[in-house]
Amino acid sequence: MSELRLSGKIKGKCMRKDFLGWMCAVWGFVVFLILSASFVYAPPIYISVSGTIQAGVDYVNYSASVDGGPQVISMNVENIGSAGCAVKVRADIYKDSVFIKTIWSEVEPLEPGGAFLFHNCWMADVTGDIIVNVSIYQCHERFEWGQVSFYVVNSTVHESDNFFVSETKNSHDEINMTIMSNKTLENVLIIPREYPLGWIVEPKIIERIDAGEVKTVTIKYHASTWHAQTIDFDIVSEDGREYGLAAVQLREEEEKIEGIEWSDVIIVVLLVVICVLAAELFRVKRRRKDKSHGKKHAEPCEKG
Repeated sequence: MSELRLSGKIKGKCMRKDFLGWMCAVWGFVVFLILSASFVYAPPIYISVSGTIQAGVDYVNYSASVDGGPQVISMNVENIGSAGCAVKVRADIYKDSVFIKTIWSEVEPLEPGGAFLFHNCWMADVTGDIIVNVSIYQCHERFEWGQVSFYVVNSTVHESDNFFVSETKNSHDEINMTIMSNKTLENVLIIPREYPLGWIVEPKIIERIDAGEVKTVTIKYHASTWHAQTIDFDIVSEDGREYGLAAVQLREEEEKIEGIEWSDVIIVVLLVVICVLAAELFRVKRRRKDKSHGKKHAEPCEKG
């Protein structure tokens, strides 16, 4: 009852039309503004979901022994994380615990759920038991996958006259190689052999090349710091029977006038011809106008 009486007294004071009533109304209005501001300027609440960078491997294939041919480690990698990533596979080769070299696969961007079959290719230059430590790089994170082992029976290769590289061009991240084969072959490998330390040069697989066919392939590479350099490639058939060595000298890109083609030249010539014809037409009209104007002035003189 006391609370009811107190609230009644306050309500009664606020309902009065004297000074106390006005003060009560002002304080009520101030309290209303404070409560409204607390709703308007309340800090926003952000809800975030943590992401993951993770790779999965569901298929690996390689030869248990190598006899005068290339070793290809094929690995199907899936991006099972939540971020789109550039993915590549690294293979560190050891013989008797002594490091031999590092070989890289293709570099492929994979969105979440995407997969790609990567290839690490090597032309063996030593014999014996080989251990390979395989890692996966995804979004600059490195995941140790595990090891594969195989035995190199014979590392001797005999260069043949089958492959002929007629032309190479390069930019700062690609090499365009024009190659011809005297035989029809499937699964011809272009394997980077020697290149600058710290660079990544991707292998290339030509699924099929016909006898006498001239084919241009694009080989991607990633230079830590670019400079003119020679890169050696092994060009070899899958069974190792056809082998060639190609040396590519990287050069600075030539200054190009981009966009100039025969179609553009024809358009420019047509525009020039149109401009010349328009100018000539304007001159003819001007001459006719001048002649007709002269005749008008001459007629009154003749009549007089």
